[in-house]
Amino acid sequence: MTQPSPASTHRPKTDTYIIQDTQPHDPTPENEQPRIDPCLTDQPAWLVPHGSQDPEAGVVDIVRQENPTQAYCIISSREKKSLDHHAPGWGYVAFGIVLPRLGDGVFQMPNPDSVEYVAIKCLNRKVVDQSLTQGKRENPYKEIYRMQTIGDNVHVLGCVDALHDDSHLYIIMPYCEQESLVEWIPWKQGFPEEQARQLFQQVLENLMYLRQHGICHRDLSPDNCMIYKGRVVFTDLAMSFKIPSSTSLITPLGGFGKPAYLPPEVFHNLPFDAYGCDLWSSIVILFNLLTGEILYRQPSPSDLGFRYFVLARGISRTPVNERTVEVLMDLDGAEQMALWKIASRCLQLSPHVLEILDQVLRVAMQERWTADDIARSPFLFPNRE
Repeated sequence: MTQPSPASTHRPKTDTYIIQDTQPHDPTPENEQPRIDPCLTDQPAWLVPHGSQDPEAGVVDIVRQENPTQAYCIISSREKKSLDHHAPGWGYVAFGIVLPRLGDGVFQMPNPDSVEYVAIKCLNRKVVDQSLTQGKRENPYKEIYRMQTIGDNVHVLGCVDALHDDSHLYIIMPYCEQESLVEWIPWKQGFPEEQARQLFQQVLENLMYLRQHGICHRDLSPDNCMIYKGRVVFTDLAMSFKIPSSTSLITPLGGFGKPAYLPPEVFHNLPFDAYGCDLWSSIVILFNLLTGEILYRQPSPSDLGFRYFVLARGISRTPVNERTVEVLMDLDGAEQMALWKIASRCLQLSPHVLEILDQVLRVAMQERWTADDIARSPFLFPNRE
C-alpha cells in the first residue's frame, strides 16, 4: 500500500509577524515577533490506532510544515464556538486532540485514557489584518506573543503551538476543563464566601504576576478567566500593553475592554493608572463571585447600579445613607425591589470583604486601595486575625 504524502504541493511561506500597535498613542509601542510557523491542513496521513501496529489511511486537520513532532485533529462532534463577536468572519474555537508523530506522515492515535486535548483558535487572517489596519485593538499576534513569553499555565494560559497557512492563524492552547468564570459563576446566587475568596486569591496572584512583567491586561473580565487544572488563569491578552517605566498616569487610549468591568476614568477616556485599571476590573469580578450579580452595565451616573453602589457608596458596611436613600426614592416600586434585592445580598457579606469592595470601587483614584492594600486584608487570610 502506498503511504499518503504528508505534504501538499503548495506550501505556505514563512511569515514574520511584528506586534505593531496600530494606535500610535499606545503607551509603549512594541516591536516583538511571536513565533508562528507555517503548517499544512487536511493532510493525508497514516493513523496508527491505539493498541495496534497496523496504520490506517486517514486525514489530519493541522500539521506543522517542517519537522512536525505532532499533529492536531479537531473533534468534529464538539460544537465550534464562533468568535464573530470580534468581527464578522473572525473565526472560531474548536476542540481537538494531539497526535504524536511516529514517522514521515505517520501519527499515533492516542490512548483514550491519556489523550491530550487542546483548544484550537482558528482565525481568518484576512479579517484579522483588515481589522488591525482599521485600528481595532484586538491583536491576535500580540496575544500569541504574550502566551509564548509569559504563559506559564499557572497565571497566564500558555500556547502549545502557533501556526498559519495562507488563509488562517491557528492558536493551539491547553484544553481548560471550564470554559471561563462566566460559565462557572452561579449567577443570581453567587459562590459561598470561602470559595469566592479562593478564586479571588488566584485572580490577585495573576495580577501580581502581570505586574512583575510590567503588563496591563486591559480587558479583564470573567470571560477571560479560564479554569485550568483547577486554577484561574488569565487568557486573551490581545489588548494588553507594556506599561511604561514611569509611574505617571497613562494618557487616554480611547475605548477598550468591556464597559461592565472598566473603571470610570477609562470609560470616559480620561488619564488612568494601568495597574489600577486591572485591579478595578478584578474587584468587579469579586462582586460577581460573591453575589452572582452584575455590578453595573457601564461606569456612568446614568447607570443605576453604578449610581447606587459606587457613587452613593451603597456597597459599604453601612449602605443605607442619605445618598442611597435618594437613589431609591427616585425609582419606581419594581426598580426599588430589584436594586434592594442585590443590596440586601451585599449586607450578608462579611465586613472585611465589604471593606475591600468599598475601598477600591471609588471614583477618586487617589482614594482607592492598591493591590498591596488588598493583600493585607483579613478577608484573604482570615486566620491571620
